[in-house]
Amino acid sequence: MHIEIFNASNDEWYWHKNNKGKITCDSEAFPTKAHAVRAAKADVVQTIKLYDGTVQDQLVFTLERDPVKLLRYILRWSN
Repeated sequence: MHIEIFNASNDEWYWHKNNKGKITCDSEAFPTKAHAVRAAKADVVQTIKLYDGTVQDQLVFTLERDPVKLLRYILRWSN
């Protein structure tokens, strides 16, 4: 699973969760990429905290540009 962060045609940033090619969660619009990244990270932490209350301190996030769609970024996490 990963989160895709992208810029829409109206200059607003969005993110959605992509699980095995299916979009499972969408976000509201954000004014900047930094706002969208922060909100996506917070969503991951809150979701994982339900299952393991200590793992959020060990999460490592990586943000990389999608090589196919240039205005899209991929946020991945591991512990």
